[in-house]
Amino acid sequence: MKTAVKSNKTHGRFWSLIKQLPNYDDGFKGELKENICLDYSNGRTSSLCELYQNFPTDYERMIFDLKRATQNTPQAKRLHDPEGDLWRKRCIAVVCSWLDRQGLVLERKQKVGYAIGVITRAANCRDFNKIPSSRLAEVYSLFLKRNDVDPAAADDAILLLEAEQFLQEIKNKHFKNNN
Repeated sequence: MKTAVKSNKTHGRFWSLIKQLPNYDDGFKGELKENICLDYSNGRTSSLCELYQNFPTDYERMIFDLKRATQNTPQAKRLHDPEGDLWRKRCIAVVCSWLDRQGLVLERKQKVGYAIGVITRAANCRDFNKIPSSRLAEVYSLFLKRNDVDPAAADDAILLLEAEQFLQEIKNKHFKNNN
């Protein structure tokens, strides 16, 4: 006697791609899944598990097409932004170069971690990966200019900038205490 084997596959890749579609509505996700499965299996099944088990090439074609369809959505751009990645790498490189000019001797991983911290503070953002490309370009430009300046003059400018920030913090604390 054969018993039905229940699949434990959740198809997370499928559902994450479906949720990124521009007109996705959570109330119609079941119907959407059935229609997509019917379309890619040429009407043979409306079950995602059956499509995966019985028609794996159709399933992979469906996943490939969904990936291609979601690459232009804002959600996909937040997840993978090639321009942002390029600016992040440029910023890390220019800040590491600036750190070298300052005479800071660190191992590579420590230097990159320190550079990421400097960039996030300069961009006034908590998450390095969520800094917009435009802001990264500004930070890059700032540190590129700092690399062209004599390190002694840059130290004076940095001291003035830090003093100005310190005074601003004192003003903010004083303002909060009075209110």
